[in-house]
Amino acid sequence: MKKIILILCCILCCCACSNGNQAKEEKSSDFKSVAKKEVGNTEIPKGVEIVTDAAKFIAVKEDQEYQEQTDANNHVQEGAVNADIVGDTLYCIHDNRIFVKKQNENTATILCSKPDCLHNEASCTAYIEGAHNAGLDYYDGALYYVDDFDQEDSIELRFMKSSSDGSVRDQVCILGTIMGLDKEHTCGSVSWILHRGYLYYIYELGNGVTEDTYYNNGSNCIWRRSLDDPEEAECIMPLTFGTNKGLVKFVADGSYLYFTQPEVRVQGRESMLYRYNTESDQVEELMNLGMLSDYAIVNHEIYYKTLEEPEKVYRGDGTSKEPEILFSADQSIGILYNDILADEKGIVLTYDIPEESGVRTIRCEYDFSGNKIGEIERPEDMICYGFDDRYFYYDMDPTQKEQLYCVNRP
Repeated sequence: MKKIILILCCILCCCACSNGNQAKEEKSSDFKSVAKKEVGNTEIPKGVEIVTDAAKFIAVKEDQEYQEQTDANNHVQEGAVNADIVGDTLYCIHDNRIFVKKQNENTATILCSKPDCLHNEASCTAYIEGAHNAGLDYYDGALYYVDDFDQEDSIELRFMKSSSDGSVRDQVCILGTIMGLDKEHTCGSVSWILHRGYLYYIYELGNGVTEDTYYNNGSNCIWRRSLDDPEEAECIMPLTFGTNKGLVKFVADGSYLYFTQPEVRVQGRESMLYRYNTESDQVEELMNLGMLSDYAIVNHEIYYKTLEEPEKVYRGDGTSKEPEILFSADQSIGILYNDILADEKGIVLTYDIPEESGVRTIRCEYDFSGNKIGEIERPEDMICYGFDDRYFYYDMDPTQKEQLYCVNRP
């Protein structure tokens, strides 16, 4: 199987801020009960130490090569797609149900093994409850996803695990809980990633927009849980008050979890890029990316674009605060998207080309010197689920019988 880089959420326009005075991380098995505190005056969880001097970064020693079974697929974003591709198989969430589709088969199968099941209630192993079915990840032979379980006096945000054939489904842990009157407060979104034995996540759950309610129920903090001991949550870093959680993007690479955090400044929004060193248990402040539109990580190299100059592709390594302009894309081709996709093969930019008959969308691929390798055209009315070193994968409504459509990369 090939390393898959997935296209799962909405194109980000990320920005960031510094939390340089955070103390050593706080560990607890009771963070899921933070929600039981009164609304307001919620204590801010403590994160790990933040190192701002690159000379004091501790070098990693573990193998940094991609490990197919346990390394994150580095999800990037194009539309509200919850999917993962493993070899020739697509797993995706549609209409609160998990579907399976193989590359050369004209069928879509619901991931349920029960005979005569209507696939519309919790007893169905393919059915996902609630509105927070955000993300789907095939990890080490199993499928993981998030749902929310609505009880009489609470809503639980649950992290779930399913066997790849749908025969077994279990709750891994409860990420957060809204209790009582908190249910009337904001019930926002969750972002998460699985990487090398840990779940990393951030959510909004029953919190408010004022400083004393921003962190309600563990909201607006970056957490991690070990898959071996998922009941214990560790706070990596609370966001600065006022940060839009939806603009925080996770990318994992080797022993690092990269993330951005937006900050509104006098001259506009700016984005500081951080990475969590899983070996030293420290957050490293890397570089200010300006008014970031999107970024990608390949072998610890940072590739990114900004809103001010969308045609320019920058590169940095995090140890130097000054990035270099890798190349400037040809804007005469069409209207550039904000996103940037990258893997070991190259960098991919997306254009819309207005024509009399409508808008045509193409993807142009460049090598790491900025030379154009080639381009592919997106099939009309199709969703891009992801890509690997061979194909871009497209499909229409996954419940329909059209086969998974593969477009060769240049």
